[in-house]
Amino acid sequence: MIIQISKNEKNATPAVIAALDALKAAGGGEIRFEKGEYHFFKDGTRKRFYAISNNTSCDKYMVFAIEDAGNITIDGGGSVFVFHDVVFPFMISESKNITIKNFIADTGRNPLIDLYFHDADDDGVYIDIDKNENPFFIKDGTLFFIRESETISGEEEFFSLHEVGCHNVQYLATGACRANLENLPASVMKCTVSETETGVYARYVSDSPSKTKFNNKEVTIIADGKRKVDVICIDRSCGVTVENVTVARGIGMGVIAQLSRDITIDAFCTDISYHENARQTLTADSLHFVNCGGFLEIKNCKISETMDDAVNVHGIYTSLISADETTLTSRLMHRDQWYFCPYRAGDRLEIINSESFEIVAEFIVDEAHLAQMSATDLVIKGKFNYGRDRVKEGFWVENPDNMPRLYMHHNDFRHFPKSRISGAGEMLVEKNTFCDCGGALYVMDLARYWYESGRVKHLIFRDNTLSDCNAWGGDAFVHIGIDGVSGEDAPKIHKKIEITGNRFLKVRKEAIKAECIEELIVKDNIVENKP
Repeated sequence: MIIQISKNEKNATPAVIAALDALKAAGGGEIRFEKGEYHFFKDGTRKRFYAISNNTSCDKYMVFAIEDAGNITIDGGGSVFVFHDVVFPFMISESKNITIKNFIADTGRNPLIDLYFHDADDDGVYIDIDKNENPFFIKDGTLFFIRESETISGEEEFFSLHEVGCHNVQYLATGACRANLENLPASVMKCTVSETETGVYARYVSDSPSKTKFNNKEVTIIADGKRKVDVICIDRSCGVTVENVTVARGIGMGVIAQLSRDITIDAFCTDISYHENARQTLTADSLHFVNCGGFLEIKNCKISETMDDAVNVHGIYTSLISADETTLTSRLMHRDQWYFCPYRAGDRLEIINSESFEIVAEFIVDEAHLAQMSATDLVIKGKFNYGRDRVKEGFWVENPDNMPRLYMHHNDFRHFPKSRISGAGEMLVEKNTFCDCGGALYVMDLARYWYESGRVKHLIFRDNTLSDCNAWGGDAFVHIGIDGVSGEDAPKIHKKIEITGNRFLKVRKEAIKAECIEELIVKDNIVENKP
């Protein structure tokens, strides 16, 4: 079945939902768009709660809602898709053999707000805001922004501040902010605000944890979506291809995939040139994969100007609460993992001593689910293969086998914070370009804050070009180890890593920093220091 969608619709959302329902009933088919510009609004979307790792779990208002379906192709025909009202553009959930291709994704308005911080002193800081471009109002010292279809309330949330041109982050909580400010990855400034001729004056309150790190600096706020929306989500699906898709402007991540297998990302691009004076293309990671399996291929991509990682491949640690012969109870430790269950029947879990990093036990899952009325606690039924008497509260639980065989090649990554790759699948990274960033390749087990697991079995990194990859302040172009652990006595959790035939150009600090590896091969690389 082929369904053609023309460019006559003012709101193309209902037509897309109807077409997808028809294809699901028919067992598959194709949606083809006549080349043009299509606008998608919240009216007519499909609403459903989704728990997406490294994001905020909540109701999603989905446009392309591909759920429990198969054998579907969506061909944009070179069209521009403009998503309004902070909708969720593409959700592919519990589906198989899905292809989406040939379109440019954009948003109805800029999800960022540009600010200028100046004249900071011990009492506060002046913040210039173009009120015509970004309408706002103040109530009881609290800042509110009026957006396309909603008002962003400073009472409900804090604002994420990002210095333009580098990866320097701080949070701003204004007035009566009720959001949880604990355990954030950057410092928080708490202020009351009052309006000025050019914007606002933010005066520190007495219990502010910190003062601004920005003075005479251009700063951007992520206003829309935060971690609630991404461009494409692949959830518990297999055989998914994303091909020839460009993001001019997107909220959240470009592609986030979880508990899925056999994924191809071919010619996924970000392009800042579509909008004059644009600061960023995506407000989070470009490509992110959590506990995925099978074969993951990332090729021919051109990614730049993202506010977080270009690529991130990892698993999840949970923290053990209790264990008996047939049941583990463990806890999701990061707020951006809440409601997400990373375990399924048949999974082989390893339980790891959180101090020594030693694998002490193995557990086979029969079934796993969230505990009743809990966003964080998981109940895992099954049996121990060994080590029952060695497990203790606070040890980490990891799913090492649910990691992909990765082939990442012929990509061009520029002006981004980092790329992170880890896991027990065979990984080959070759013939890529990494330029002007905070770190070309981080092979890190991030156990301490993000609870992202990533013990490497075998990684080959060869014939890549890396240039000025200390530019954003990172210590090394390639950094391998364990977050927060260093030194000669650090546990060797990574098995074998080969770094061969690469070109390290404009090195300001270190080309390679490597620890915690049983077998490291470094040869035939060219290193040129920055003059």
